[in-house]
This record gives sequence, structure tokens and C-alpha cells, in this order.
Amino acid sequence: MTYGIDISGTEIRWVRFSAESNMATCGRIPLDERSSNYTLKQTVKRLFAAKKVRSFVYPIWGVGVRAKLFGSNKVD
Repeated sequence: MTYGIDISGTEIRWVRFSAESNMATCGRIPLDERSSNYTLKQTVKRLFAAKKVRSFVYPIWGVGVRAKLFGSNKVD
């Protein structure tokens, strides 16, 4: 599985791609405009725990992205 995460001003968008089944799954988590970086990190941690993401998580950078959350390619 490969995951992509995009954190913008109003939502966290994620996509999961499985090379074996050639299928993608995506979702959104709405954010409050006043969310702090700590709140964003906690929300992403809960998302990763729910989806059982353990490693190889690559942030997607783009226009309007508010936070850089990961300094490593592994999330434990």
C-alpha cells in the first residue's frame, strides 16, 4: 500500500493505492481554520492508527498546504 497525505487550510485529504489490486481509496477529514500544528499532528496520528499505516508515508506538497509534519519516511 502507498499513502499520500495533503494538508490544506480546510481539510486533510488522503489517498491509498494498492499495486496488487490496482485500486485507490481516498477520503477527507475537515479541519477548523484555526487548527494548530499540534491538532493537525494528532488528527493525522489518529488517521494513521485507524488505517494501520506504519511506514513509507510521503507528504504531498502543493499550493495552500499549511503544515510540514514529517521529517522521516516512517511513522510509528
